[in-house]
Amino acid sequence: MRTLPITLEKTDIPVSPLIFGHFIEFIDRCIGGGIYDPESPSADREGIRQDVLEKVQGLRPTILRWPGGTYANIYHWKDGIGPVEKRRKRKNLIWGGVEDHRFGTAEFIRYCRSVGAEPMLCVNMASGTAEEAAEWVEYCNGESGTYYADLRVRDGFPEPFGVKYWCIGNESYAEPDLGAQHLPGRYVEDGWEFVKHMKLMDPTIRLVFVGALEDEGWTREALEAFGPVCDYLSLHHYSAEGDKGPYGSFASLLTFRKALEDFLPLLHEMSGSAKPLNPWYRFPGREAPIRLAVDEWNIWNSAKKGPDDPYGLRMKYTWRDALWTGMAMNTFIAHAEDIGITNLAQLVNVLAPIMTSGDKSYVQTTYHVLKLYRDWAGEKLMRCSFTSPSFDAGKAGMLPEADVCATLQRDGTAVLFVTCLGREEVTLSLPAGYTGEESVVLTALSLDAVNTPGQESVRCTRIPLSGASVRLPPESVCAIRIKPTEEA
Repeated sequence: MRTLPITLEKTDIPVSPLIFGHFIEFIDRCIGGGIYDPESPSADREGIRQDVLEKVQGLRPTILRWPGGTYANIYHWKDGIGPVEKRRKRKNLIWGGVEDHRFGTAEFIRYCRSVGAEPMLCVNMASGTAEEAAEWVEYCNGESGTYYADLRVRDGFPEPFGVKYWCIGNESYAEPDLGAQHLPGRYVEDGWEFVKHMKLMDPTIRLVFVGALEDEGWTREALEAFGPVCDYLSLHHYSAEGDKGPYGSFASLLTFRKALEDFLPLLHEMSGSAKPLNPWYRFPGREAPIRLAVDEWNIWNSAKKGPDDPYGLRMKYTWRDALWTGMAMNTFIAHAEDIGITNLAQLVNVLAPIMTSGDKSYVQTTYHVLKLYRDWAGEKLMRCSFTSPSFDAGKAGMLPEADVCATLQRDGTAVLFVTCLGREEVTLSLPAGYTGEESVVLTALSLDAVNTPGQESVRCTRIPLSGASVRLPPESVCAIRIKPTEEA
């Protein structure tokens, strides 16, 4: 058993609370049959499953993205307002089936408020228009006295919804998807029309533009064009095992980390070089640096599909996947200076921490890790200096035995988040000037353990601490609160 030293450095860099976000889409049973299910005995009079809602509230999501995803390319928001029995049904050209749009804008906003999340809307660039998007802004944010704001009032909501975050397209670089914006020049040309219409309707909204780590040329062109008005740049990441065995998702995450590090100089260059916005645009330009919105992320082993699951969406997450989730959260926290939003894809039934099975619902292994980070993370980033030994993960290569990040809380205590991947116990030597206070340790009986409707495989142990070192079990996710010593 080796003792691994760690040193910490305080910073004034805030950890954005919006990194604890989630995402829902009209895909399989995420919304219909998951969040919204009028036929369920646990549904309220609005059709919202209360057993699912309770579990969502346990995660305390800070921001919720909707209606897509790829589905946004066919979503016309006016289908989802007014009396539910009169709403237009459409074929779901993206994921199959028919959507009745009984869960629309007002229902989404109400759901966000019930879980304490900021709403994040993605507009339809592929088959919609800039004017349609601006009318959606008016419906959501306008004061009464104009047509679409008065429609919202008619629907029973006299006060504006105040939606701040708006995504200008989704994965627009993807040529197989609907829309012609996979050509970067076309995305820029169309995107500016959306910007102008939407910002003139509400100058205070914050805009999220599409980026792609795998296509620097496309992303550079978008950043150069939208730099004056780009509040956030969207990046997506899905890890997968691929052909590298059960640890392949970890190798994929490390590749993402390296790509992110390589990309940041471009982000900083574009963020600092944007020209002031011409005053004749009649709305203000960006004032703060451009930040990243990793507004879709998760493990998605899409190759593991079946006849009833052609896209491999109904993943059963193992404890190994939960360890990956801890490493992913460490990544986002460590880059707090640049990452302002993240949204796990998705929230219920589809690549999800929460599942329904008939009248029952349950949480997957990853739920506990997400909740641990949400409950324990502090407000400021602490920079970590930590060197972990590695272990041989077969086809996935060499992986670190432990992965660490740290945050600072208002009362001066620090929280270390440690994911132990290795098969041996880890002892951390705490930084000088700190002593252990308490820890929460998540473990499971095996790396392949999963949760089912009748069985919870994750074990949570709270341990009081004292002294200058902490012993952690193998294959665990831990939050460790440490406090300054009196001498410090």
